[in-house]
Amino acid sequence: MSDILSLDESELISHIAYRGDHIEEIRHAARDYNKHNRANYAKFIEAVGRNIYPLIIASDHEQDYSGVGTTFTLFMKNGSQMKESPAMGSNYELYKSCSHIFMGLGVVLGPYLENYGMCSKDDDATEKSSNEIRSNHTPWQPVLSSYVQKIKCIKQALTTAAEIEGGESTYEEEVDTVFGMPPTDMQDNLHAMLGSAITFCENCLTTGMLDLTAWKRLNDENFPRIKKNMKAAVSIQANRCISLLLKWKAMLGPELWRDVHVVIPTVWAVGQDNPRKEMMRQVLDADRVSTNIICSEWPRNPDEVRTLLGRIAGDRSIARLVFGTDNLDAKVKTHGLSTAIDVVQDDAMPAIWDAMKREGQTVRERESDIKLDTGSSKNVDRETSTTESNDEIGKCPMALVDDINK
Repeated sequence: MSDILSLDESELISHIAYRGDHIEEIRHAARDYNKHNRANYAKFIEAVGRNIYPLIIASDHEQDYSGVGTTFTLFMKNGSQMKESPAMGSNYELYKSCSHIFMGLGVVLGPYLENYGMCSKDDDATEKSSNEIRSNHTPWQPVLSSYVQKIKCIKQALTTAAEIEGGESTYEEEVDTVFGMPPTDMQDNLHAMLGSAITFCENCLTTGMLDLTAWKRLNDENFPRIKKNMKAAVSIQANRCISLLLKWKAMLGPELWRDVHVVIPTVWAVGQDNPRKEMMRQVLDADRVSTNIICSEWPRNPDEVRTLLGRIAGDRSIARLVFGTDNLDAKVKTHGLSTAIDVVQDDAMPAIWDAMKREGQTVRERESDIKLDTGSSKNVDRETSTTESNDEIGKCPMALVDDINK
């Protein structure tokens, strides 16, 4: 107790006076403001995102609706919602799934390609017998066995259904709303794909080896079949989805349709371009395509979609109000805050270049000369985008002004 009572008072004060002296207080004041501003911003974008209608979410990965060729959900200001998966009930899922079989084999076998004894090679110099290899190096067999069983189930279902239905299929892929047997040529294509995949897998399981030459031959032989399946799948998707979107367009009328925003939750592998984006690009008003179609990897539910939309729409509005479009510097700032470009990028790039130069490093070039459309066409300096004008246009890294010109 005496030790506690004898602690120096100045030491005790230093423990709680975390804001430091008058110089450190500047940093703390800025930090306090930043936290306060971020809290305001979070509330702001949440509210803004729930103030924008109509909204269409075009998803490929909703629960219970994954792999069905896109689910569209239309949100209206009156609280009503319309949700449709136009390709559901068609052969889209069958064609798409079978197209993935050969990529799926890569997922199943890929992890084991460097296992000793897994792959058959012409110049195999191992002293172990094939029996030893088969008995000691087979962790992949249960995985492949389970995989091929699922392929067999598809083939058996297709065979059984054909036997029951009998005769030529009259099913019209793009328009029939009741599920039906694939056309005969597609049935043949499917059986060829499924059969060859099953044979390959069973050979691997029987020999305990993966023959890389046979695997390549399997993939080469099936590429035309995969292509045929994919074309059939996206044809169904395109016809049915475009029909729905045009129906919604007519229902909303030209004024509301012009206000439609579209959010496409995606993953990196298809984020740059995908059927959903192209379909919306074709049906939205041409001058709204670059502003009202949003692809993002972040949102995974409608609440997150709305918050993302609020961030994008809110930033665009604030950018125009704060920075404006009076000169090139202002345009670049407005464009940056309104897009996926960091608002400080025009200033950060020269700073980074200068830092590289100070360290004796070579600065990597970005793009060649471009023209700026700032009322009249002018040549631009390669590194700084300095315009030859009496106006106070300003400077910015040229890589950031390309979109402004379009």
